[in-house]
Amino acid sequence: MIEKLRRNNLYDLMDFVSETKDNFEDFYISLGRERKQLNSYQNIKFYIDRCLKHGEFGLGNLKQGYLITWGFFDKSERKYVKVLAKNPKAIRNLLTIFLFNYCDSDWWIRCKIANPLNRVCQSMGWVFHGGRGMELLLFRPKSKKIIIEGKEND
Repeated sequence: MIEKLRRNNLYDLMDFVSETKDNFEDFYISLGRERKQLNSYQNIKFYIDRCLKHGEFGLGNLKQGYLITWGFFDKSERKYVKVLAKNPKAIRNLLTIFLFNYCDSDWWIRCKIANPLNRVCQSMGWVFHGGRGMELLLFRPKSKKIIIEGKEND
């Protein structure tokens, strides 16, 4: 069952990150101009301890993966979604639950072109907003109710 991320999930998230390689290095937060990959105990603890207190939130479990937000802690204009999941079906499940519960904000995803997250998001109605080399910026405008488009067989 996909659950809301809480402080007591620190070790679950650590276990998942250590077992699941982030081949695309898209599971990170940005502090200033520095990217902090969420692949070390120190960075995950920082996110869990400090960021969850200041408005960030996440979803997930050990079987499928984790989805976190970024942009509330640093009061950024854009609110980002970061996903690390086992497979495209897990990505779709995490995003569906996330958008169902948090559709009242504009959301952004920056990911590598080759990341399966890109294909799943575009099949769910996320819009290409720009690119920078090997990275894409995808946008999902806020809505009053969830609208998911596309095929189920990603």
